[in-house]
Amino acid sequence: MAQIDTDTALRQKLKYYNHAKSIIQNRMIFLFHVSLYLTVNVMLIGLNAIHYNGVWWFWIPLLSWGIGLSGHYCYAYIFMDIFSKNPMQHERFERKAQFFIHLIVYILGNATFLFLDYLYPPVNYWVVYPLLGWGIGLFYHFFFVFIFRGWKIKQWKQAKIVALMKKYYDIDPFEEMPRDTSSSGK
Repeated sequence: MAQIDTDTALRQKLKYYNHAKSIIQNRMIFLFHVSLYLTVNVMLIGLNAIHYNGVWWFWIPLLSWGIGLSGHYCYAYIFMDIFSKNPMQHERFERKAQFFIHLIVYILGNATFLFLDYLYPPVNYWVVYPLLGWGIGLFYHFFFVFIFRGWKIKQWKQAKIVALMKKYYDIDPFEEMPRDTSSSGK
């Protein structure tokens, strides 16, 4: 009985460790994107200043990319902190939060595109293409989060992890581990 309690405690500690690792990883990815955002936009501002032809266009990618980056910030710092309160339900809430961030970025990004389309009337209405293409991606995201609920994907991932563990480490994670009887005091 004590062995089972120890195993359960170790599994729970591992879940908490993996959750903390996930938080740090998401924050590091966000900071990488911030540095990339700043570097590229400084270069775009410089290009716009050097090749100024009466139009300051650098603010368009600055704003558009900034909207996406704000969604990334919400996920890495706000939602991950909310998940920290109950890491056991992290996966279910994480998928929903990612969808809602995707939806917010879709709405804000396409509102920016519509505004630009209104501000600079083109010969063809290019704004329809990102609306439709991104909308199809958003539909699939909705489908996998709320309808399909990722259960087959989770099973597939689990099967692949087990296969890799068997292939590279010759370990079957579902095989019962032999008990150490040498420390039982016999």
